[in-house]
Amino acid sequence: MKSVIICFLLIASVLLLANKEVDAYQVVLETERGLNSRSCWTNCGQMKNHPGKLAKADASPPNKCACKFVW
Repeated sequence: MKSVIICFLLIASVLLLANKEVDAYQVVLETERGLNSRSCWTNCGQMKNHPGKLAKADASPPNKCACKFVW
């Protein structure tokens, strides 16, 4: 019985570590026209008030950058 509980806890912890999306949040920036994904990555990376590591930055029209952070 004890080994079943330990095995269950081990599987649960591996699943949590594999799915870092649980600890992710997204910020949408209003930006100037004509941005691409590279400039969005730069703009998102310069945000000082968001903890965590920048995982993804996409340009989405009109005039928005979607910044995704994980920690």
